[in-house]
Amino acid sequence: LSEASARVTKLRDQLDACRSGLGDQLSCLIRDRDQLQDGIDQLQGWYDDLLASGRDSADKLRQGLLEDIPAAADELQVLVLKLKEDLISERVNREHLERRYKSEADFERQKLLSESEQLRQTQECLQAETDRCDRLRSELAKERSAKEAAQSQLSSLQEKSREVAANLRASEAELKARTARLETDNAELRHRVTCLQTELQNSESVQKDFVELSQSLQMQLENLRQQESQVRWQFVEDASNCGACGRGLSLTVKPRRCLHCVKLFCQDCTAKTVTSGPSKRQANVCEFCHTLVVKDAVPYFSVRAPANK
Repeated sequence: LSEASARVTKLRDQLDACRSGLGDQLSCLIRDRDQLQDGIDQLQGWYDDLLASGRDSADKLRQGLLEDIPAAADELQVLVLKLKEDLISERVNREHLERRYKSEADFERQKLLSESEQLRQTQECLQAETDRCDRLRSELAKERSAKEAAQSQLSSLQEKSREVAANLRASEAELKARTARLETDNAELRHRVTCLQTELQNSESVQKDFVELSQSLQMQLENLRQQESQVRWQFVEDASNCGACGRGLSLTVKPRRCLHCVKLFCQDCTAKTVTSGPSKRQANVCEFCHTLVVKDAVPYFSVRAPANK
């Protein structure tokens, strides 16, 4: 719509400029035609004056000849010859003037006809431009009507757009509130999932520890049962691994014997002591025997699962 309005404005400016130029050209042609007509009228006046002057001169000459006619035949013959020469000269001058007048009159007439034709063409062009201007006015009126309709439609669309924008802002605010609630719920769920995963891992670890503890206790129970039918004393050459943690016994460090079950262990697994005998001597024992002897002691398997041997 703005492009059409700009195009109409441009065409209107061009039409005004063309009309102004054609008006100036038409004024110039009319002025030239008037000047040519004045020139023709002036030539016609000159010709009429020349004819009148020629008639007056002829009358005066005729009257003078009648008065001055010589009586002698020779003088009369000379006068006749002179009059013939004057007549021939006047005729030549008259013919020259007539040709000049005719040539100038034809030139001015042709120029006038040419300018009249140019004036007619200019008038036709001006009429065509006027008709074109009328058509452009009609198109401009249609464009204005279309522009008003488009502006009305645009106003309606803008109003609807504002309503939609308000609804979108309300929906956005509601969506943000719902998103915040969902994020809070999601954070709580993540925390619960993390706690449950931690509890699950702890449960799995505890279950694994219980399984290992059960297996170890079963093995130790089986060892205790076997000890009732075997000698408890364990010789150094028969022990290659620690009886508690299962690590290999070092050849450079002498293994330590539990003074309760008399088996061989590494230094770390027999670090605990119990009071023994009337003299209250401290005796190194293994963790298992420490749990058996000291009633208030924390069970060794509550700290770590016993090694499977």
